[in-house]
Amino acid sequence: MEKDVVQIRCLSDKERYADLINGIVFGGRQVVHGEDIQEMDSQTGLWQTFPRKKTVKTGKKFRDLRQIFDFIRMSEDKKGLKRLVQEDAAYQNMDEDAYDMAVAYTNAAELIAVKEFHRKDGKVNMCKALTELIEEGREEGREEGIIGMIRDNLDRGAAQDEIVEKLCRYFGMSSDKAWEYLNRIYQTEENRI
Repeated sequence: MEKDVVQIRCLSDKERYADLINGIVFGGRQVVHGEDIQEMDSQTGLWQTFPRKKTVKTGKKFRDLRQIFDFIRMSEDKKGLKRLVQEDAAYQNMDEDAYDMAVAYTNAAELIAVKEFHRKDGKVNMCKALTELIEEGREEGREEGIIGMIRDNLDRGAAQDEIVEKLCRYFGMSSDKAWEYLNRIYQTEENRI
C-alpha cells in the first residue's frame, strides 16, 4: 500500500489530524479539536483550523498517533517493539487506518498479511498480529534447525538411531516425531542423489 494513500486516509480523520496539530504545534496541549478542523482550502492546500478561545489541557494521549509514531520509532528494535506493543493496551484495538500507516512507514509487509486475522469492526489487534508473526518466525527457524541438524548428521554418516536420539534431546520432541522428520529428510536427500 502506498504511503501517500495510507497517510491521506489516516489523516482524513479530523480528530486524528487535530491531535497531530496539537502534538507538533502546541506541545501536546489540547488546543485544536476535531470539530475545529474545516475542509482544506483548495487554493492554498492548507487545512483551515479555528482553535477555541479557551485552551483545555488534558492528560489524554494522542489517540493512535502516539502508537503510530512509537511503532515507527521502534521498528528497528525488535525486542523493544515487542515490549512496546505488549505493554500499551492501545495496540490491542488500533484503528485500521492507523495500523496501515504504521505498517506502511516501516515496510512491514508481513503485518499486512496477518492483519485479516486480527481485524474486527475497523480495529486491528496489532499485539496479536505481531505476536503471531514472531511465533511463525520462531517456528520457521526451529524447523530449519531441525532439518539442518539431520542433514549434517546424515552427511557425517551418523546412525539413524543416533540422529533420532539427538532430535529428542535437543529439540524436545517425541521419538515418533523425530523418526517422522528423519524419514522425510532422508527421502528428500535420497531423491537429490
